[in-house]
Amino acid sequence: IGGLTSALLLRTLGFDVDVFERTPTPLDNRGGGIVLQPITMKWFDGHSARRIDELSVTSHWLRYLGAADDVLYEGSFEWRSTSWG
Repeated sequence: IGGLTSALLLRTLGFDVDVFERTPTPLDNRGGGIVLQPITMKWFDGHSARRIDELSVTSHWLRYLGAADDVLYEGSFEWRSTSWG
C-alpha cells in the first residue's frame, strides 16, 4: 500500500510513475486480501481516478475464530477488502 500511495502522489505531482511488484511469483494464494481502513479509502477517493467500489468488495460481518475454529466474536461490521492482483 505504501508504494502504491507514493506512486499516486507522485503522479498527481506530474511524474510518470510505474509500480513493479518485486515478488517473483503471483500473489494469488497469499492470504485473504487487504482490508482497507476508512482513512485509506478516503485517501484513495481523493487521489485516484478509480472508484473504490471498482477495486474492492464489502463484507458486512466481522468474525474472530479461536485455535479450534470456535467463534470468539461475531458482529455486524462493514469492511472493504481488495485483492493483491
